[in-house]
Amino acid sequence: MLKLYNTGKNDSLKLQLNQQLQNMRDSIENYNRALKLATIQWIETMPHSYISATELYSLMINQQLGTIEANRLFHHLTDPVQQSRVGQLIAATLQKSMVNIQAQDFTEKDFDQENIKLKSGKFLNLVVQEIDNNIISLYDIDEIEYRIYKLLKTKKSINYILYKCMKYFNEQVVNEYYKLYEELIITNIKQLIIKKAIRPF
Repeated sequence: MLKLYNTGKNDSLKLQLNQQLQNMRDSIENYNRALKLATIQWIETMPHSYISATELYSLMINQQLGTIEANRLFHHLTDPVQQSRVGQLIAATLQKSMVNIQAQDFTEKDFDQENIKLKSGKFLNLVVQEIDNNIISLYDIDEIEYRIYKLLKTKKSINYILYKCMKYFNEQVVNEYYKLYEELIITNIKQLIIKKAIRPF
C-alpha cells in the first residue's frame, strides 16, 4: 500500500526548522559578541589583574582578536602582568603573527613650505627577549629600525649599515647629507639599545 505525503507541509516544516536554527545561530553569535565586549572591558578596567592576561590570551587563541587590537590590550596591562607566564605567552603569540601594519600615504610641508609626498611604509611588532633579565617586551618599530636590528646580529660599521639601508632613501640626497643620515642610523641604534634589543660592546 502506497503512502502519500503532503510535500507542501514538509516544505513548510523545513522552513520553520531552518528559521529556528538561524535564530539559534544569531543568538549564539550575539552572546559571543557580548561576551567578547565584556571581556575587553574587563581587561581595560583591570590591567593589573592576571586574569586579564588569561582572558586576553583566550581571545587570541580563539582568533577573536586581530593582532593590532591584541597588541593594544597587551600594552594596556601593567608590567608585572606583561612579564607573567601568560603575558610572555601573549608576547610570543604576537611575535608569531608578525602582522605588517601598512601606514597611509600623506603629504606634509617641509621648512620651505614645499609639499613633500610621503610614501606608505610598514610597521612591525618586535618582541624582545631582554638581554639583562628574563623578560619579554613588545615594541612597534618601522622597517628601517627592523633592518638595523637584523643587521646587528653581528658587528657592523655605521657605513655598512647605511649602505644596506640605502633602498629606503634617495641615494642623491644621502650623498649630499651623508653626516645627517649617519646620525639617523646612530639614533636608531640608540633606540634599540634603550629597548634592550641589542647590547653595545
